[in-house]
Amino acid sequence: MGHSHVNFNMRIANILIDAGHNVTYLKINIAKNINLKTKAKIIEATVDNGLEGKIHNTLTMKNMWTMKGNIKEMIQDFSELVNNLLNICQHMFDNDELTKLIRNENYDIMISEFWTVCPGFIAKHWNIKKNIYTSAMTNNELLYDYYGLYFPSSYVPTMFHHANDVMTFRQRVANFFDYHISRTFFKYITLPKFQDIYRRKNNGTYVSMEELTKNVGAFWLNTLPFIDFPSPITSKIHYIGGAGIPETKPLDSKWNDVLSKRKYNVLLSFGSIAKSYQMIDEYKIGILNTISDLSNITFIWKYEKNISTLPIKVPSNVILADWIPQNDLLSDERLNLFITHGGMNSIVEAGARSTPIICVPLFGDQKRNAGMVQRLGFSEYYNKENLKDSEMLKETILKVLNNKKYKEKAERIGKLMREVPFKASEIIVKTTEFICNNDNISEMNLHGSNMGVIEFFNLDIILILIVLFTTISVFFYKLLKKIFSFKIKYKSD
Repeated sequence: MGHSHVNFNMRIANILIDAGHNVTYLKINIAKNINLKTKAKIIEATVDNGLEGKIHNTLTMKNMWTMKGNIKEMIQDFSELVNNLLNICQHMFDNDELTKLIRNENYDIMISEFWTVCPGFIAKHWNIKKNIYTSAMTNNELLYDYYGLYFPSSYVPTMFHHANDVMTFRQRVANFFDYHISRTFFKYITLPKFQDIYRRKNNGTYVSMEELTKNVGAFWLNTLPFIDFPSPITSKIHYIGGAGIPETKPLDSKWNDVLSKRKYNVLLSFGSIAKSYQMIDEYKIGILNTISDLSNITFIWKYEKNISTLPIKVPSNVILADWIPQNDLLSDERLNLFITHGGMNSIVEAGARSTPIICVPLFGDQKRNAGMVQRLGFSEYYNKENLKDSEMLKETILKVLNNKKYKEKAERIGKLMREVPFKASEIIVKTTEFICNNDNISEMNLHGSNMGVIEFFNLDIILILIVLFTTISVFFYKLLKKIFSFKIKYKSD
């Protein structure tokens, strides 16, 4: 997982620890460069060096600045990622020493992110009967079938599709096929591979995805109902966006001086996986020319390498730093705009601090997130390929800065987050304790997951109504025809 996913799960762990619970975090050695800021006990699991290198190359995705996002490219990248995750799962199952260690601990509950179905299978393999799934992104449409719900592709974009909830015909077609192709790929290609891994280590026992999902007590989503697209959910799904966002600290003298230099301040950060120094030179030149033209604005750019890696002279109104106190900067009223890749953590943080944003999505769920917040009115969507167009970038920045609407909408989101009835930390603690004390709450499972297509959509009832309507229509048609035929015959006589 990327830094943002690890940080999200670390925040959950710390919230539970602060509530008095003992938490163990399982770390796989592919995350060597991630600093785990947690009070949890850590167990390290290893994979072989060859696999570690492959996974590292996939996760760093050095080509993400040049990825076109076409179907062929997405399928290739997704297949590579799934194969790597499958290999990780295989190594976890084959690690008998780890299995023995975890079984002996008798854990009450396992909390895992639903990147793949591996956590569900391995929890069963480890004899952990109570489960919670998390998502550092949004709700995964591939789970709707197993919730017992129908995924409404007509107005809810899939996880990797850019659109608003009001879609054009072309967008609905694309979203429809995106969902059904992904669903088919998952159900008939990906899922059986994980089932085979479990079967091989458990005497040929078959476990269905339906069984795994029913035995999950809760699903935690790193989003909020007034930020994400409204969509059908079950009573097991909980929104915990903003969980564990740290309290803001006063800026030190360095950053305080930076924000005091000019009237406007703009923060540029593209997350922890996408490195700014790996941008193609055209994009770097476009950004630097934009910064140069907007000399009355201070730009803070999270840039991970030396200034010598930039292709042109650096303007005096930009601060380059390989690390920035993002949360503290967003909380300062002097920061006017956040240019981001559109990761869910960054969006939720910006929303919490009422900061307008410009989303430049690069990969994964970021395109969807960009459309999600654009519809809320406090963000603009900006295609990464247009970073080379300094004039367009400048116009977009000025549009957001000079139009009060963006700040007003951002303040609206911030107010909603402050006044939300149930705090994320409270949901995390109380649902965990509730499930630990009462198992996986099977009473809350929707019966829809047990139904076939005909029952679920009432196709049998609809068919009967169609037959009945057709029969009645034909009867009256023939009756009227006979009556009129009789009248005509009577008149002729």
